[in-house]
Amino acid sequence: MNDWFVNMGIIGFMRILKKAGRYNELNIEDNFIEFDSCLLENFHKYYFNYFLERYDIYKRESKKVDIYLQIGKKEEKYKDAVEWIKNVVGNNRNKVKGKFEDKSIELKFNELYSQLGKLKKHINYKQLEDLVEEFKVLMETEEVNEKLTLNYFRSILSTHFFGQASFLQKGCSSKSLVEQSAIMFKDYIKPILEEVRLYNKIEKIKDIKEFGEFIDQELKNKNNSKFYLKILKYVKKNVLKKGIELEKIKEYLFNNFGHCSIWEEYIASTDYTEAIFIPLAVSNTNAQNFMWNLNTSYPISNLIKFILLCSPAGTTDMKNNYFGFVNMDASVNELYRVNENFMSMKDEENPFESLVYDILSEATKKSVWTLQNILFIEFSANYDAKNCNLKYFNIPKNIAKYFKNYSKKDLVLIYDKKFKGNLVNYILNNKDMKYLIQDKLRENIKNSYKDSYDCFLATRARFTLKKVIKGCEEVDSSKLWVIYKSGQDLNSYFKEKESENKIQGIAYRLLNASKSGNKKEFMDSLLRIFMAAGKEVPSLFLNVMHEKDLDFETVAHSFISGLISNSNREVKGDY
Repeated sequence: MNDWFVNMGIIGFMRILKKAGRYNELNIEDNFIEFDSCLLENFHKYYFNYFLERYDIYKRESKKVDIYLQIGKKEEKYKDAVEWIKNVVGNNRNKVKGKFEDKSIELKFNELYSQLGKLKKHINYKQLEDLVEEFKVLMETEEVNEKLTLNYFRSILSTHFFGQASFLQKGCSSKSLVEQSAIMFKDYIKPILEEVRLYNKIEKIKDIKEFGEFIDQELKNKNNSKFYLKILKYVKKNVLKKGIELEKIKEYLFNNFGHCSIWEEYIASTDYTEAIFIPLAVSNTNAQNFMWNLNTSYPISNLIKFILLCSPAGTTDMKNNYFGFVNMDASVNELYRVNENFMSMKDEENPFESLVYDILSEATKKSVWTLQNILFIEFSANYDAKNCNLKYFNIPKNIAKYFKNYSKKDLVLIYDKKFKGNLVNYILNNKDMKYLIQDKLRENIKNSYKDSYDCFLATRARFTLKKVIKGCEEVDSSKLWVIYKSGQDLNSYFKEKESENKIQGIAYRLLNASKSGNKKEFMDSLLRIFMAAGKEVPSLFLNVMHEKDLDFETVAHSFISGLISNSNREVKGDY
């Protein structure tokens, strides 16, 4: 393990092997993985199979048309649905044009598109269903699905990760899956296997003559890579002929070819460029002023080059052509598990925030330092535009303290997953949660949704977080519970008097006063409510005016949450 982009490649490598059913052949240690080099011999096939499944065009396009078909059931939406389905069919029709020797495929797409144009009225819905099914069957055929999916993930890799390197060159787009995977093997895997072969021989050297014969035999094999042949020629010229001690061969190789800048125990074979990994690369020759002593060289080994090729598999697809990854100071297994969870959340509105919440469920078991060192990376590179939008964020120390010590008593208990995700988003971006709580309370009042315990938990989370940020070691939130319960008591009073219809108007009035910061209006309304109920106003409400222990919004939101709540979730959970 190393920096995040290397770790992303390691996770990608593991995912590809998992899909290939060879994951169990990895020896996974705390901060590295170990495997027999024979695992790489068919890795080029595993690589393409992984991406063919991940970006399966049939599944993606079928999901689209099924959604549109469902929408088209409503007569008023029928025409729009037909148009959307036509667009999906039309886009794929354009993609298959000229791509197959079998012209019947193009003809089938053309016929489907033409037939869709005739379905003008809702009475034709059954025919629309039949045509959609025909489209799905056509897309599922191995020839069509493989070709379109291959082109799709090629465009992702070449645009966002590697540019036009190796099998991603434009000239290779017309080649078959087998041909492209063979090019990948030659450029990325074969050089590693050649080095392994040489290192194994070096380790077993007993007879200098036998080693010389091995070198000569390898030099005769013109299928070996240029770099490997260069190493062999160097060994023959500078080691064997000069009689250098055999145990110093590796030392001499490093002196001549240099160390990898990332994994120093390997020989450097190439320079880090945009073709290796776009998001962190620069055009070296044009960036001398950015480099120490104008040295633009950043040599890397064949193995790092290969691992970075696996990095797209280590990412999670986000919206708007962004890719995400979570890096942690943790073991390989833990990093893999966290990123698998992240990928499972990719369709959620706030996947990063959902992942943070997932990590929160184990926060009490983690140190503050560990939580602080969770790094969230989101990037979108564009090879053609020569740019990359790269976003990093992590959890500040005080927020990490809150997550570790207090989150299980409020955030974790919130039922509404979207609301919870938005709250976490506000916390991570240092925004005041009161605005989210105000909106949620208004939504609950409007919809007569009586369980506003989530709003109370969010209010308590906001109060506690502010205390922790100020350096408070122990937070007592029991006063908020008293205020919430006083709101619930009034709720019960109005129900007993069969005046439940008054609650909504009172709640709106109090919420508007708190949102505008009008303490006088809030207190006037509060006094009238308690007087009408014949109850004494709790002294805690004096905080509205002097804000000594509790700020105005905390008091207001706690009380309103209780007033409109009919929750049975009375899990006090005081700190």
